[in-house]
This record gives sequence, C-alpha cells and structure tokens, in this order.
Amino acid sequence: MSGTAISFAASEEMIEAVKTLRERDFNHVDVYSPYHVKKLEALLPTRPFRVSRAVFLAVALGALAAYGFMYWSAVRLYPFDVAGTPHHSWPAFLPVTFEFGVLMGSITAFFSVLFLSGLPRFHHPVFDIEGFHRVTRDRFVIVVEGVSPTALPHFEKATVHEF
Repeated sequence: MSGTAISFAASEEMIEAVKTLRERDFNHVDVYSPYHVKKLEALLPTRPFRVSRAVFLAVALGALAAYGFMYWSAVRLYPFDVAGTPHHSWPAFLPVTFEFGVLMGSITAFFSVLFLSGLPRFHHPVFDIEGFHRVTRDRFVIVVEGVSPTALPHFEKATVHEF
C-alpha cells in the first residue's frame, strides 16, 4: 500500500482539508485524530455496519440448533418418561435455547468485528510515517491511499509525508 499522509496541528485545518479532498473526489481518505471530531461524520463516507445481520443470523441459527438437538435427543433418540410429562416438553428446552443463541451471537459478534476491521494487523505502513505517534496527543493526520503528494492540492500549515 502506498499513499500520502497530511499532518495538521489544528482540527479546523484538517476539516477544511477533508472538505477539499471530498470535493475533488478522493475516496480513500482516512482521518486520525487525538479526539472525536463531530464535523467529520458528515464529511467522510460510511459503510453499512454488517455485524448486526451476522449476529442476528447466528442467534437464530444457534437457538434453532440447540432446540433441534434437545428435541432430537429427548423425543427421537432416547424418549424417557419423567413423571408423566410429554417427551416434547418445550418449556424445559427454552433456557438452553436462549443461552446457546446468546453464546453464538456473542462469538459471531467478536469474530465478525475482528474480520471486518481487518484485524489482527500487527503492522501498517502508516506507522512508519515520521511523527505519526503524535496523532494520539496533538496531531491530526489525513491519509490518502494510492495517491502521490503531487496529485493532491496544496495545504498551508500542513506537513506532507509519502509512504
């Protein structure tokens, strides 16, 4: 991966730079800042969050699998008469069904967030940029992927790094 990193000292300068980049149709723009900047939410494109669909599907399939296994084992595999209750005693199946659905949903949520975030990624080319460690304290950095510094507009009071 190659690209350009533009570093700013103030959030207002960074916001103006993001506006300029979005107007000129630069799509692969990442922003790193030491704190949340609310004005960036409207400027940066967002993707739909697909984790909720995967979790819902995992909960439904997990609950169905747990209920099906208990039904199969209690009614078909080994029907056992306990105090005259029917073999398909569905109220007894509900706690395990619920818990297994929650377990499958939480495991799916954990791994799908890791997978969709591209984690674990132990090294990123952005980490090699000189002064990038200051982004957690006092710097605002815009990373434009796949673009050389000559293709970008000129920003005053900005430090430009190519990686």
